[in-house]
Amino acid sequence: IIGGPHYSSDRSFGIGLVAAGTYRRDLTDTITPPSNVSVYGDISVILFYKLGIEGNHVGRNDSWRIDYDVYFLSFPDKYWGIGYDMNRNNGNETKYKRYQTRFKADLTWRIAPQLYVGPQILFDYTNAHDTDRPEMWHQRMHTFSTGAGLAIQYDTRDHLTNPYRGWFLRLEQMFFPKFIFNRYAFSSTEFTAKWYKQIWKGGVIATQFHALFTYGNTPWGMMARLGGSDTMRGYYEGR
Repeated sequence: IIGGPHYSSDRSFGIGLVAAGTYRRDLTDTITPPSNVSVYGDISVILFYKLGIEGNHVGRNDSWRIDYDVYFLSFPDKYWGIGYDMNRNNGNETKYKRYQTRFKADLTWRIAPQLYVGPQILFDYTNAHDTDRPEMWHQRMHTFSTGAGLAIQYDTRDHLTNPYRGWFLRLEQMFFPKFIFNRYAFSSTEFTAKWYKQIWKGGVIATQFHALFTYGNTPWGMMARLGGSDTMRGYYEGR
């Protein structure tokens, strides 16, 4: 169990709590990497809160994996519209309340050493409340997106949750067609690359490259967002 205070430009001062654990299906199996699960919660002085659970369930001999992330958040957010020209204008800053629920999971099988391929699903509900400038959205202020696709990953890390060395490459191709209850039809391509190298005992260099592209009539709640507490913290997330 880990907890403590934090500060970020978009969420202000807050307190986070994570209960994390590892487990094995067979305690006599010392070859298969342990599975892991984390239950987390976060709350801040601006009335932001987030609750969720995420983890990796590893099959016997690491022949298959289930990766999942489920969360709900409530966030007093800001919005400047879509696109660079809208966001560079400070006069477009609009306050609103963002509610979001997301479920994302994939099941991948090992088809070659360290190479995994399998299907992926995603459900996302995003709702904008309490704003006096709804015309800034140009779309429905609540969106429900259901998607399916394919995940491919190459993983040579020595540990899933705290690696000291290795590569992690992952490509996700998702489709959100209208026939599975999407008002806005679109697709997305996401790529992540991570590299870890131990340079002294207790010291590790960790690098990350991430790209997300969307195509078609992408709803505002599913647009690629830069910034925030996870990536590029110097930017307000979503501007």
